[in-house]
Amino acid sequence: MEPVGKKATTAKKKIGRPAGRRPLLNLRVDQSLHDRLSQAADAANQTLAAETVRRLNASFSIEDAVGGPAMVHMANMMSAVFYAAGSAAAGRSKPAEDWLDNPECFRAAMMAVMSMLMDVHRGDFAEKNAIYESLKGRAARPFANPRDNSQ
Repeated sequence: MEPVGKKATTAKKKIGRPAGRRPLLNLRVDQSLHDRLSQAADAANQTLAAETVRRLNASFSIEDAVGGPAMVHMANMMSAVFYAAGSAAAGRSKPAEDWLDNPECFRAAMMAVMSMLMDVHRGDFAEKNAIYESLKGRAARPFANPRDNSQ
């Protein structure tokens, strides 16, 4: 028998989502990002949530594939330098698709990436210069005779 004035104890109701359900993620984004995600979701015939989850998962898949966040950063730097140098060589008036097949523009972009890599390399100047000159010579060979890319 229970003491007078005391209520019977009952099991507390669990709070949260039932097992097997995914947790909720609420976040605020800029309108431009929301618009881009919405357009991508519409194009893929997906919900906004599904498209957002797909893109977040893809970002981690890329990190995993290239060796982590530091390598993603390096790849992004290389891509940005390649694009900027190739565009500059083309006169900045053409999209990349128009200058990628142009040997002079491609070589300028490639050399800019090699130069950037030498800048971030921690070796001494003489070593970096020797590597750069070696790569520069090797990079020029395929452009000297475009019909012979056997080397």
